[in-house]
Amino acid sequence: VRATIGRAYYRLGVADKAFLHHERALALRRRLFGEQSELVAESLVDCAWACFEQQQSARGETFAREALSIYGKRRVVGPPYICGLWALQKQLGAQERYADVEAVTKEALAIAAKSPGIEFPEVANMIHGLAEAKVKQSEFARAETLALEAVEMHRRLHGPEHLETAWALLSVGNARKGQQKLADAEAAFREALRIFRKYYSAGHKSVDLTMASLKSVLEARGDSAGLEALERQRFTDANQRIEGNDADAEAWMERALGNADLKLWKAATADSAE
Repeated sequence: VRATIGRAYYRLGVADKAFLHHERALALRRRLFGEQSELVAESLVDCAWACFEQQQSARGETFAREALSIYGKRRVVGPPYICGLWALQKQLGAQERYADVEAVTKEALAIAAKSPGIEFPEVANMIHGLAEAKVKQSEFARAETLALEAVEMHRRLHGPEHLETAWALLSVGNARKGQQKLADAEAAFREALRIFRKYYSAGHKSVDLTMASLKSVLEARGDSAGLEALERQRFTDANQRIEGNDADAEAWMERALGNADLKLWKAATADSAE
């Protein structure tokens, strides 16, 4: 229950509350299953992600490496280990350790290559994570190639409307912007924003970040009409936000958790602070 609540808060962009629940889940799992349990490693990865969102990448790296150590000792391969590598990659990227980002990505690709015919969604995430690192290193052409590869992989595995597809499209937009391919960058940002808005309201980091990226491209293109339309959208979003509305909150939870865990969320949240 703690892990489920933590993941829901994480997906809604409330990382501080997510961490509190993941930290509690970690303590419970250590007590119940032992320090080297796979469930402990799973909670360590969850804690790493929550740390990343709170800009505590050094602490997050410690959690991720401990999880990978447990998986290694238990000879766990495939998705759990790759998930740990993905979490580690994000912490390293936040610390601008780009050579390490590339090394961790290559490790994940090597693991995936041992399972021919199987595509791991986490690998697609790591490919567009590497693309983001290349953008920050001003290697924009290489970044675009990687990001487009990730988009196609996400579309195959998740479909065109998935959140991870949108994140990869955001990377495509950033890579194109760096090459001054502004019209193409705008198209990628708009598609990413359309997908994000299906899941989240204004105020969520995915929506705000993509709108800011789109605004920067419109400014660079001198598109005053586009900027005016974007500002109207921001104004509309601000007026439509309903703080504390139970129906709105439940709709958010359903999108974040999916139907399977929504009932668990409802049953648990009343006692979640205890």
